[in-house]
Amino acid sequence: MTDLERLVADLGKAPRDAFKQADATLKKAAHQIAEDIRDQVKGSETLGQSARSVSYDSKASIGTLRYEVGFDKMRKGGALGNIWEFGVMSRAGAFGGGKGDMLGALEREMPAVEKHLGDALGGLL
Repeated sequence: MTDLERLVADLGKAPRDAFKQADATLKKAAHQIAEDIRDQVKGSETLGQSARSVSYDSKASIGTLRYEVGFDKMRKGGALGNIWEFGVMSRAGAFGGGKGDMLGALEREMPAVEKHLGDALGGLL
């Protein structure tokens, strides 16, 4: 096999390998984000028990990677996730009390995701 034939064969594997490495990176990120949210919820005086309901699921389809992180409403305490994140409405019609920072958990994880994806894709070229 010539060098050119090896290069062509390697380039043919690149999309599959990139997809696998990207999936592994995103799965780890989903796990880290879920852990961050769990740690935040555990610190809640009244809603700490709902930390066990935080989970992540793969929502991948052909050619698409996606992970969903949040409170599993089917688990004990999962329905309290909205209160933790957004608070409750008062009689005056104002929302208050939400202490959650799910977006912050995502933002804290993004630099690592970008680095790992860059390293993975760069290593394939």
